[in-house]
Amino acid sequence: MKRFITILCVLVVLQLGLGIFLFQNKKEYDTFHSEKFLVTFSADLVDQIVITDKDKQEVLLKKEEGGWKLPAHHDFSAQKTEVDRLLSTLSGLKKGWPVATSKGAAKRFKVGVDDFEQRIILSGSGKELARIYFGSSPGFKTVHARPGQSDEVVIVPFSTFEASIRPDDWIDKDVLQLDQTDIQSLSFAGMTIKRQEESFVLDGLGEDEEGVQEELERLVKQIAELRVETVLGPELKAEYNQNMPDVTLSLHLQNGEMRDYFFSKPTEQENYIVKVSDMPHYFETIGWQIEHIKELSRDSLVRKKEKDKKTEAVEAEEDTN
Repeated sequence: MKRFITILCVLVVLQLGLGIFLFQNKKEYDTFHSEKFLVTFSADLVDQIVITDKDKQEVLLKKEEGGWKLPAHHDFSAQKTEVDRLLSTLSGLKKGWPVATSKGAAKRFKVGVDDFEQRIILSGSGKELARIYFGSSPGFKTVHARPGQSDEVVIVPFSTFEASIRPDDWIDKDVLQLDQTDIQSLSFAGMTIKRQEESFVLDGLGEDEEGVQEELERLVKQIAELRVETVLGPELKAEYNQNMPDVTLSLHLQNGEMRDYFFSKPTEQENYIVKVSDMPHYFETIGWQIEHIKELSRDSLVRKKEKDKKTEAVEAEEDTN
């Protein structure tokens, strides 16, 4: 019996010791994880970002006076919110516990100088501010990473999808968007819709006609919130079919300027090509946005006025008499 009690006591002591050891190591890990950043840089000083994938394909983002640009993609505007999001994510990455510290480990975790899944280089005023190699993924939304010239490989909460090399993932897709209050009138298919205080009216209505307000507002909203999917550049190509546009419309803006839209559909494609008069580029936009406009007619925008109840009651009484 004494021997059994002694064994139990030893086991209890071992359990306590193991618990203390694990608690201390967890505390050390948490402290390490929370205090050390993967890289240190000031986002305000970054004016160039180069993202390269494992196949050595890359995208270049450059900050100019007018904002972020894609120099190799028609020098088109990049979406500032997306660039800011990436810089914020990278500057906030904190080191996990090192999984390796030897030079040979870089290749094993795909974070080598020439053998990586993704590399991001941040520069400012011609000087490199930070360099990160991202490698294999040990789990969901985590990846092995190695900063700059360090041999230390750590795990960070990041996905390479957050730093795409596709230019279309960076372009400003809201470049055509307008504030609806800036639209004073819209003309298309021989019809003109004009702003009247907070609503819109259709020109040329008969005494017994009225505009379908929800359809008029929907049309103005669709044009004001038009999003692009791809920037095609300034060169006109025959396959765009812009010589025979499916939809043509004009806006009269609050500042007195006019903006013309020409929508055409390339053969065997679902999306439309749009050319806007005050911009040099051709854009591709989602087909369903334009299909709805294409189907609109006077019949869908106008309806007969509903007689008020008093008039209907009088007419009913006259019919009875």
